[in-house]
Amino acid sequence: MALGCCSLTLGLNRYATICTSETRCIVIAAYESCRDKSKTMGSDEAAACYLTAGALELAQAAGVFNAGARGWRTAQRRVATDATAIPSHECARTL
Repeated sequence: MALGCCSLTLGLNRYATICTSETRCIVIAAYESCRDKSKTMGSDEAAACYLTAGALELAQAAGVFNAGARGWRTAQRRVATDATAIPSHECARTL
């Protein structure tokens, strides 16, 4: 809830809506209930996951795609594929 208030104060209305939504509570509860049951990702999988999530978030914020709009899944797939195609040593240089 605090993150939602902070996001709203900063003018990040989309994030504020996400942070305060009922769906967010359901997702977090589901994650907490199954966290101990699932396998832990290795470092390569975790790095790919975070890299892809970051690329998708930046692409959406930049207007590369708008979730739900026509053709957004194709654009989303392209962003994710491009993000994971960069060699890891190149990623480290860009950070």
